[in-house]
Amino acid sequence: MFRETLVAGILALSMTCTSVMAQTEAPPPGAPPQGETMMPPPSAEGAPVVKPMRQHRGGRAVIMSCRSRAMAQGLSGGARRHAVLACVRAKRPALASRMVCRHKGHRLGIAFRTGQMHAFVRKCLGRRSV
Repeated sequence: MFRETLVAGILALSMTCTSVMAQTEAPPPGAPPQGETMMPPPSAEGAPVVKPMRQHRGGRAVIMSCRSRAMAQGLSGGARRHAVLACVRAKRPALASRMVCRHKGHRLGIAFRTGQMHAFVRKCLGRRSV
């Protein structure tokens, strides 16, 4: 009984002292709280520095919303493909031209997601290969 009480007391004491001993020194004034990061310094105009983001991130969502809209209208086959292309062209013209180039490459027998297809699409869009 005494041994259990002693072990429980030592355990409780060590648990309370551990958090106190973990912090060796106070953070400097003006530093963000632990776990947070500071914002980047503002540019000369006063706005925060923002890196440009690529715009292809929402392409799949645009295509899927246009595709579901065309299916809801009951379209099928070529009519559906043209409706989806028209919808995407209205929202994101560059994405629509890329879709057309990929379709042309596929008709020529080039497999999707290959270096050959990437080169064909760049050539079709008039871009130089990097």
